[in-house]
Amino acid sequence: MRTVTMFAIIMMSTMSYASECETSVVGIHKNAQALVGVSGQSVTGINSVIKKTVDFNWLARETLGDTWTALGGGKKARFTELLKKLMTVDSSRKKSRALSPSLNWVSRKKSTISTVIVDEIMETIVEINLFKDNDCWTTRDVIVDEVSMVENYKEQFSVIIKKHGFEELLRRMEKRAEKRKRDES
Repeated sequence: MRTVTMFAIIMMSTMSYASECETSVVGIHKNAQALVGVSGQSVTGINSVIKKTVDFNWLARETLGDTWTALGGGKKARFTELLKKLMTVDSSRKKSRALSPSLNWVSRKKSTISTVIVDEIMETIVEINLFKDNDCWTTRDVIVDEVSMVENYKEQFSVIIKKHGFEELLRRMEKRAEKRKRDES
């Protein structure tokens, strides 16, 4: 099975919800459409939608599970900051573009925004899962080619922590964040 590592998690250290409270999922969808354009543009628009709507605390707790509750505030903040640095669509695919996103209603409290990111080599199906919580629509997961970002990271983080400890997980994340920063410049 091909592993596509296109997304990482965005988090802000102490916020309960996304950086902006979006009360209309239709508004999020229209924003996504405007950002990627009808004919498809770079994946920057999809990054923007995800960054504005992620439920940061939920993702932190969910991906670390029991480890999260055992951490002190400083380690939680450090983990959060590293995840924030890593959360983007892979911008190294310079000629990639996102096709016009579609909105799918699942229930009154759940919907998805789906798109396809294409380049010369492959097509990648991306689904942003949105949930309504306290009148705000927030991203809870991003599915890339049928692989849950949350479940993927939860499994990877758990293996690293069990074998090498939490500090090693942070070290690896720092190394990846530094590499991504060099690649983008």
